[in-house]
Amino acid sequence: MINSALSFYQREDGRIETFTEWLGKYEDYSIVCCPMINIVDVALALKESDPEKSKAFLKSAKRLADYLLRRGLVFPTEGGSSEEAEAEMEDGSISCTALALLYYSAYVERNEKYIEKAREILALHDAWVVKTPLCCMQGSSLRWWETNWEGDKDGPALCMGHVWTIWRAEADYLMYGLEGEEKYLLQALRGFNTNLAKIHPNGRSYSIFQIDYITGKRFVEDSKISYELANEFPARYDNGLTGYVWSRAFDTILS
Repeated sequence: MINSALSFYQREDGRIETFTEWLGKYEDYSIVCCPMINIVDVALALKESDPEKSKAFLKSAKRLADYLLRRGLVFPTEGGSSEEAEAEMEDGSISCTALALLYYSAYVERNEKYIEKAREILALHDAWVVKTPLCCMQGSSLRWWETNWEGDKDGPALCMGHVWTIWRAEADYLMYGLEGEEKYLLQALRGFNTNLAKIHPNGRSYSIFQIDYITGKRFVEDSKISYELANEFPARYDNGLTGYVWSRAFDTILS
């Protein structure tokens, strides 16, 4: 699957680009859900059984990392952008760029340029990291649209502890491993804890911790307004995407 994806979608300059039909144009998907992780992991898994294929994947990973380095502080993401407004970006497009550069440096070959660029990007991303001293919030990335289709699906609202916080948390953990600066370890643990804190004593986990009391769906859709308070955990629990924290914790804080 990865071989097919790279063959079809990785361009000569290293970027990963896909065509979005409903937009009618190509989009830069180089950091959407951090494909660097999958490319590197498969390359390392094939190192003994298929060394030629492993080298090919490592070459693709290097091309992607070099592209991200050249791209600098530009963070395109999925979903399209208007030609009449500035390009859209969100916290994940920033954190995943740093994560990709650090993942290559940690598992393939240390590269000082990648590390320093990632440091710069993480400093920029700090503006998207919540500092409120509550376990579901401190260290969380700032998200707001997940509540459109996760939790109770009751419209956009500020929400914390979403699993995409782990992109930043893992980047912090890798920076700690590469540079030995304990502030990054503390930030990583806080990020992971925002997700672990969503697991209740009965084992149920929730997609987010919502701090907004009133969601925006009824206002946006110009429909009847619901005055139910939506603060804290949603009524619906989640047994899908929230599991991502465990797959990444296994390779980082639990390794």
